[in-house]
Parts: sequence; C-alpha cells; structure tokens
Amino acid sequence: ASDVYKRQHSGDRPFYAYVAFTAPHDPRQPPAAYRQAYYASKPPLPENFLPQHPFNLGEWLTIRDEVLAGWPRTEAVIRDQIAEYYGMITHLDAQIGRILEALEHSGHGKDTIVIYAADHGLALGSHGLLGKQNIYEHSQRCPLIFTGPGIPSGESRAMTYLLDIFPTVAALTGTAPPGDLDGKDLSPLWRGEKDSVRDNLFLAFTEQMRSVRDR
Repeated sequence: ASDVYKRQHSGDRPFYAYVAFTAPHDPRQPPAAYRQAYYASKPPLPENFLPQHPFNLGEWLTIRDEVLAGWPRTEAVIRDQIAEYYGMITHLDAQIGRILEALEHSGHGKDTIVIYAADHGLALGSHGLLGKQNIYEHSQRCPLIFTGPGIPSGESRAMTYLLDIFPTVAALTGTAPPGDLDGKDLSPLWRGEKDSVRDNLFLAFTEQMRSVRDR
C-alpha cells in the first residue's frame, strides 16, 4: 500500500481520500479470525437488555435488523450477535490501521488531517431491539474523531451532528464554506475557545419518532 501512495501522490500537493466501509453493518459476518476470541469469551449483555420491546414501534419492529432474531430475545442469541458485531469492529479497526500505516510510509502521517466518522449505532439487545430504527441514544450516537496538525489529544462532551464535518474541514483547510450551512465549525472546541457549539440535538426517525437531547 505504501508503494502505491508513493507512486500516485506527487510531492506536497494536497490530496483527499475518502474510504467508505460497510462494516459493522449487517449481515454480521466477520472473518473467522476476528470473531473467534469473542465467541470464546462472550461479551456481556447491555445493562438495559430486554427480551421484548415494551411498546409498539409499528413496522420498525418487524423489518431489517429486527428480524435477525426471534421474539422474545434470548440472552444466548444476543450475546452471539454482540460477539459477531465486536468481531466486525475489530476487523474494521485492522483495516483502518493499514490505511494509517500507509499514510505514515508516504511521509504525510504528520501533516494530514484524518477524520473518522460512522453511521448510527445498533441496539443489539438494548430495550429488546437489535437495529437502529429508533431514537434511543444507543442508536442515534455516532463516533466522530478528528486528528492531525494542530488538533490536540482529548475529547469533548459537546453535542455535534455529522453535518458539522463540512464547516470544520473548511476551517481546517482555510476554505470559505457556503453561508447557508446548518453545521457548525468544531475547531473552537479543541482550541479552547468554546465548550459547546449548540444547546440541543433534535433527532428523528421517519414520521413516527422525535426526540430532543440536551445536557
């Protein structure tokens, strides 16, 4: 991979690479080497595990991930599915490691901004659910990591959306974003200029579910 980078990238010219993974989306089928450890020592159930969701969510209880196990959910089946999920995450982590290693070998490991973001999470037994067709926090939260020159180590409790990535990248690259964006530049958070960029998060799933998240 490092040789490919050296051949295709010329000098100090800026470059942009977008890599889209499907993992850890269903169907959860990680390579055997990445799931055996989790099968051998099954991860614990979520603290809010339920065999059955306590109220009707309409058709969203009977489609997509929700049909990957019967009702009521059993502890054994859910622990198997969590093992598969963790196996996929571990495999994904290894592939990201390959990309970062190639970046280091290219000579641009220290001057490249790397952003890791992902889709919403999965319930995997929480509240008796398996998927993300809901507005519980476990299904609405997304990982979001920025690293690179000028970005210190640490974490923030600020409430963010994925749409904040665009104006943040614009700020990091000295690019003027369009004026009508709903997203917020997140760079003041790690510069210590702000501890939040908004007071609330408004979340929705189809026409059926709504939520407001605050501190």
